[in-house]
Amino acid sequence: MTQKLTDFLTRLATDQQLVSDFEKDAKATMQHHGLSEEHIELVLGHKYDEIQELLGENFRIDGNTVVKAFRK
Repeated sequence: MTQKLTDFLTRLATDQQLVSDFEKDAKATMQHHGLSEEHIELVLGHKYDEIQELLGENFRIDGNTVVKAFRK
């Protein structure tokens, strides 16, 4: 289910506590929010092209402030 991934990434743009939790322990934070192991591995592996393909055109990764919260 990609909706949980979309919701999580969107919240990273607006929820400072979530960003803080993510920075401390990204995997545990994503697990706590119900993301699948597949989606967690995509984020941790910085697989932006695969994430973009999964989320589709309605969620643009390039230039998106959401991604700036976790793209390093």
